[in-house]
Amino acid sequence: DEVTRSVAASIQTHVDLAEGAASTSSHTTNFKVRDLVARAWIRTYVHTSEAAAESSELVERAILVEPMNPFAHRVRAAVFFDRIWLGEIPLDAAARSKAVELAKTALRLAPRHEHAHLIMAWAWAYAEERLEEAILECERGLEINPSCSILYGNVGPYLAAPGRPQEAFQACSLSLRLTPA
Repeated sequence: DEVTRSVAASIQTHVDLAEGAASTSSHTTNFKVRDLVARAWIRTYVHTSEAAAESSELVERAILVEPMNPFAHRVRAAVFFDRIWLGEIPLDAAARSKAVELAKTALRLAPRHEHAHLIMAWAWAYAEERLEEAILECERGLEINPSCSILYGNVGPYLAAPGRPQEAFQACSLSLRLTPA
């Protein structure tokens, strides 16, 4: 089981990047939208202000063309959180509200996608400081993909904060085993 999970998680990282390259989960036949979202998604892995600005511009262009594209909305929410974590957007009431709104839209458009649940968990944890909801959202994502290392990596700290260190340690350890450096 451990070997299977590790292989699946390693493959998942490549699939996540390939998803950006191919935009297969974007549910669109519009090649312009696919290209814009793919380029935006790949840039989200860079985590710099310049990459976040470029991702944001690309995904907004895609949403103008195809307003209900689920992948574009996941990328849009991820970029918004990236900009908060980079310190570009202060985490004030307006940003908190927008973060939750973007996450809810991403989840509504892709309720069976583990990354939509991850993004909703970020909203609960960072925008609303509702860790129990963040934990539940991660668990929902893990029901969809039990080998999603990024979900384990996120749920670990969420479990640690309210005093569940054993579960937190197990989740973080599993995340590291699933995606070895």
